[in-house]
Amino acid sequence: MKLAAQSLLQEPPLVTFGSRRSLFQGNGRLLFARTKSSYGSNTVTYQPAASSSEAAPRITRFTSGRLSFCSQLLPKEGGRKVSTGAAALDVDELEETQDFYDDEDEPQDEEDENVQRARMSLASIFGETEVLEVDEAQQDESLLLANCGLSDETVAALNARGIKALFPIQKHVYEPARAGRDLIGRARTGSGKTLAFALPVLENLLKENTESPPQRGRSPRCIILAPTRELAKQVEKEFQESAPGLTVGCYYGGVDIGGQIRQLRSGVDVAVGTPGRVIDLINRNCLDLSLTRFVILDEADMMLSMGFSEDVEVILDSVPAERQTMLFSATMPGWVKNITRKHLKNPALVDLVGDAQSGKMPDAIKTMAVHVTQEARRSILVDLLTVHALGGKAIVFTQTKREADEVAASLSLVHPCEALHGDISQAQREQVLKNFRNGKFTALVATDVAARGLDIPDVDLVVHYDLPRDTEAFLHRSGRTGRAGKTGSTIAVVLPRDRSYFRRMCGEIKLRDVEYISPPSPAAVMEASAKQVLRRLDNVDEKVIEFFAPAAKLVLERGDKHDAMCRALAALSGLIEVPKPRSLITQEVGLVTMRVMSRPGRITLPGHVMTIVRNVVGADATNGIGRVRLLSDDRAGLEGAAFDVPQEIADKMMENVEELTKRGFQLDMPASLPEEPVRGGGGGGGRGGRGGYGGGARNQGGYGGRSNSGYGSRGGGGYGGGGGGGGYGSRGGGGYGNDRRSSYGGSGGRGGGSRGYGGGGGGGGDSW
Repeated sequence: MKLAAQSLLQEPPLVTFGSRRSLFQGNGRLLFARTKSSYGSNTVTYQPAASSSEAAPRITRFTSGRLSFCSQLLPKEGGRKVSTGAAALDVDELEETQDFYDDEDEPQDEEDENVQRARMSLASIFGETEVLEVDEAQQDESLLLANCGLSDETVAALNARGIKALFPIQKHVYEPARAGRDLIGRARTGSGKTLAFALPVLENLLKENTESPPQRGRSPRCIILAPTRELAKQVEKEFQESAPGLTVGCYYGGVDIGGQIRQLRSGVDVAVGTPGRVIDLINRNCLDLSLTRFVILDEADMMLSMGFSEDVEVILDSVPAERQTMLFSATMPGWVKNITRKHLKNPALVDLVGDAQSGKMPDAIKTMAVHVTQEARRSILVDLLTVHALGGKAIVFTQTKREADEVAASLSLVHPCEALHGDISQAQREQVLKNFRNGKFTALVATDVAARGLDIPDVDLVVHYDLPRDTEAFLHRSGRTGRAGKTGSTIAVVLPRDRSYFRRMCGEIKLRDVEYISPPSPAAVMEASAKQVLRRLDNVDEKVIEFFAPAAKLVLERGDKHDAMCRALAALSGLIEVPKPRSLITQEVGLVTMRVMSRPGRITLPGHVMTIVRNVVGADATNGIGRVRLLSDDRAGLEGAAFDVPQEIADKMMENVEELTKRGFQLDMPASLPEEPVRGGGGGGGRGGRGGYGGGARNQGGYGGRSNSGYGSRGGGGYGGGGGGGGYGSRGGGGYGNDRRSSYGGSGGRGGGSRGYGGGGGGGGDSW
């Protein structure tokens, strides 16, 4: 078979893949980086070629007559175990001369199909293109600046920024890009791709400036297009800090164009801008691209999806055909091939994501979710930031500009906060971002305008106050944290109507390790607030202290110094009283969720909970019971219920813990509850007789009643009181009907008789 690539290996390498062993002969050389795969069966041993000092490549699979899964190792004696993933292609004339299978080890067709489905997009999009897939986790000394072939000037500038080594994509982009090759770089947000394309351009421009000093009024030799003003400014900053000796200009709308024109007339080496402003400058004959030799499209998929494709085409047509074009993006949709075929020549694709990893949450980001009601959502958000951000930077995403303003106003009562959206002027936007980066405030509430391109370091937490409309937006939002090798957290705030949508979204991105958390308890909020106060003390300017000295003296003279200090810290935290408790079942403020468990069979109905409360506190206390949710602990062999009561009833219940324990009941106030109640689901009990457990399992079905109909599960069933009243329900509602007025749930079932268990429509599954 014939394959296109440059010739590097001169000896026939021994190639093994799976249980297949083949001897290939030819003069081709493989241009592949070491890679990593999530498929365990692709872990192999590399053996040096018999007559070559270089290690033999390992081919793990054929795809349509093309060698598509290859890797190259550094020379080393003896075998070496590594993991491989998709790399690209190709050698000059590769001829298979031996081939055999070991049937026992042959990969299964199902795995082959999964691998091909995961890997097919790169080759289908870019065709006969060399693909270099980089292992993001790969660590080796070749990434140290001293080993990357950078100039002393660039190394010094990077060292001044605290950069001692490159990320994998930066190293592997640098060499082909500096050699003049067009390329496509795919990388997750925060992987260092901005510096990746800056380095080769800077090295070339610095070398030219050394050979021929730059002239005033010179036209830019490099043009970089970015979809947003924020991203353009970040690229400008990256170039300026990496090469202080170059003149870099940034051109975007929303500001006076006069200053930008004056800068261009003075001469620039690198021009960075948004497509609209760049075209405006070209039409005014102020931006001359006739000498431009480097063209870079950053966040290309975003530019194209935002409708900038025509603008980009016009700009590219204004640049000489003899140029180097580099395209970078976090995602690579199939339609990108149109622009690459027209404007890129034989590009190499450097893939830091890998098809097996694309569309997945980075490992550095911990994903959590909290179920809330619409009424409690905003107050819970305040507590989430207090407990999980711990005074660090947090970004809260909303769907609308109005909601961003409203949420920011609410948060600002407790957390220093600002809003960022499209209605804010450019000058204000820049000031907001500057203050956020510098720590002047810790919470940024933003619409999706900030989900792509913003380079905000050290963001600890991302909160999806409103879930995004698609998985890509969810990943890009979450990508604001966990950047550049650091860890981060993201929390999805899930309303009842969004639960199924959130589960589907997690399934699409294969997010299986979501941690479902409960709204923070008052104790957790107080503890976190105390920790944050210490940070605030460290940030107080020395000049401010003298203004508070007289007040401090008066406070200390009032009495106990320790008490005075505690009061001052509490006031500084914004908590002058203990936060009111919040139900873990409904998030209603002022209610405490208690949990009572016992051996199976003792607590099977909400009425049993009312009996326990009545026996411990008194009959009047039952009127204060809120929602009841049945629980089951299979590991401990216990069944019981969680129930809401006012604080005063909870205190009285806890005073009798020992007495309840003697009677075989375990009572506590849990910090969290399971995501879903274990009981419920399945059908109701049968009509007549004992009914039965529905849904196939005791902890999923409904309990049949004694008289007519069954005790409801997801399908229904109601508990009739003395008057044949309502029913127990859950997801669909359901109420507890008796001679009193207390009710639980929503619509509930209609009682089927004056005694016993009535049938009805109360749902099961969620809560009772």
